[in-house]
Amino acid sequence: MTAKALPAYVAHLHDLMTSIMPVSASRMFGGHVFRADGTLIASVIKDQLYLRVDEALRAELKAQGSRPFTYQRSGREIIVERWYSAPEGADEDPDILRPWLERALAASLAEPE
Repeated sequence: MTAKALPAYVAHLHDLMTSIMPVSASRMFGGHVFRADGTLIASVIKDQLYLRVDEALRAELKAQGSRPFTYQRSGREIIVERWYSAPEGADEDPDILRPWLERALAASLAEPE
């Protein structure tokens, strides 16, 4: 999917991420996902950027105030520990996003879906 066919926030993130590394964007499960060389590294759901994490990255993101992706099913909250919100400012500044995005790629390569 080209950046022109994406919602504005997703297109913005696509441009930001491609300034860091080659990524593609596509729709998935009511949101959008970003892949680097076919590897799932980030997602956007309800205008929130989430990064794919491993245990170490999860701990660092928690320390930054990031939260896991959650959704409701059958009246209860489901917590998805593989996806954490990006730190504040990461969706605006490539210098902030770069190390987190690189770590998300490494986490995804180490622990494929």
